[in-house]
Amino acid sequence: MSGNRHIEVTPTNKTSADTISYKNGNPIIQFRIGSADMMLLGKSIRFCGEFSVYSDDAKAAGDTTQRMSQKLGVFSTIDQLIIRNERGQTLEHIRNYNRFMATYLAATSSREDQNTHLNQSALTLPNFKAAQRGVVEFPVADAGKSKQTFSVHLPCGLFLGDNPIPIAQSQLGGIIVEIVLAPDSNVFFASADDSSAFSTGFYEFSNVKLLAEGMRIPRDQLASMPATQVFEYNTISSYYSTINSANGIITLNLGEKRVLGAFANVISASQINNLISDGMSTMYPLNTDGSSAYVKRLFFTKGGEKFPLNFDIDTRQSACGTQQMVDAQIMREGLAAIHNFVDPSRTNAAVANSQLVAQTSLDLSDKTTPLTGNFFVLGVRYDGVSDQGVDFSTQQWGLQTELDLTTDNPQAVYVFIHAKQTLVFSQQGVQVM
Repeated sequence: MSGNRHIEVTPTNKTSADTISYKNGNPIIQFRIGSADMMLLGKSIRFCGEFSVYSDDAKAAGDTTQRMSQKLGVFSTIDQLIIRNERGQTLEHIRNYNRFMATYLAATSSREDQNTHLNQSALTLPNFKAAQRGVVEFPVADAGKSKQTFSVHLPCGLFLGDNPIPIAQSQLGGIIVEIVLAPDSNVFFASADDSSAFSTGFYEFSNVKLLAEGMRIPRDQLASMPATQVFEYNTISSYYSTINSANGIITLNLGEKRVLGAFANVISASQINNLISDGMSTMYPLNTDGSSAYVKRLFFTKGGEKFPLNFDIDTRQSACGTQQMVDAQIMREGLAAIHNFVDPSRTNAAVANSQLVAQTSLDLSDKTTPLTGNFFVLGVRYDGVSDQGVDFSTQQWGLQTELDLTTDNPQAVYVFIHAKQTLVFSQQGVQVM
């Protein structure tokens, strides 16, 4: 290796006004890093720019009734993250990326992180009112004030890997990073103490760019590399399903040979894309009256058989429905699935934000819960020893729960699968294994 190179790229679909927003029909931000004789450092990649919140088409500052997720900040605006090479092969595609970050960020950061460096980089805050005052109602440039700047890493399997990404023409080639923006109606919602929902608020990005760092590869060293090379990396795949009965069953055909872990978060389907509800909250299953639909039993399956745990997780609620805290083993298994993906030194998951308190109004949860709001996760770790994963290519993955869901209130379940992939470079091209 010979020195480092700093990269700064602007969107290929940059508008003449240098602004991008979902509202104005430009919901995709595409960055292209061309092929070069170097190794790209995934952990160095940053999505940067300026972020503004408006209450109407006249671009007045955010309305006092507007709220957005305090624990996600800018991440709440990213609906999908797509990474592919210049040949058009998809390397990683995470749908519902903001829902993924709702669990990932809470599990891998603390309240102090939310108040300090994450507040500066991602515009997060641990309190709903602080986020409303400091982010949504922030004076905008059109009123003679500066816009809010941000600079966030884009956590995903490829960019969190320890191995540098080979982007030489004879290897992977250049990569294309696409950010698909979320609808304004799923980013903003009405203040819980305001009975009328706004309908004209929207967000806007400007002056966005992608920053990265790469290690140069001398030409003679590149020429001496073998004709066939292998590059391993992790991926996150996402799935959506619903549960609306006391016996909640989810089965998926993953088609993955090396699955390392799986985790899921839950929200009442009526809260998605709803101007009076926070679509980013990671709630415990709820009935229509806001009461908790207790998880009494949980187990995971592989091909219809219990795996990797060969027993049911019988929660404390199965014996006593008045218990007001999420069962410790459910939280332990869920956090283990995330920590297999990244090894954090701190977390926001705590007793304080996993209480099963009945919600009189479904949009109140993250307002009344400390540590950035409710935290609930279902998950399991498959391989913490060999790091080679479990084969689900020919057998279905399954999640089964017994719930105290007594009303007609579908629960949306977002499932995220952590798996390992292999790229093979040869004279015939690139093959994703």
